[in-house]
Amino acid sequence: MIWDARDDGSNPVDRPDHYTAGGIECIDALAAALTPAEFRGFCKGNVIKYIWREAHKNGDEDLRKARWYLDRLIRSVDTDTNTNNTNNNDKNEKE
Repeated sequence: MIWDARDDGSNPVDRPDHYTAGGIECIDALAAALTPAEFRGFCKGNVIKYIWREAHKNGDEDLRKARWYLDRLIRSVDTDTNTNNTNNNDKNEKE
């Protein structure tokens, strides 16, 4: 999902320049460093933050950021569910 790409190719919602420096995106480093529950909490907090400030700071851009974090949260929940189902299936096959 690409929103508001600027003339220079940067994107303040999907790929902000200040979060993509180096070989890994900040969000990927956070996902790797936190437990799944902690990462879900991080995403939820950001959804709340961007919705809360939308009328007072960046308007539609903040709503898009909230949606970005909500989409990321949903993907992480889907991934966790699939991983747990796979682990449970493996465990049941061993029994």
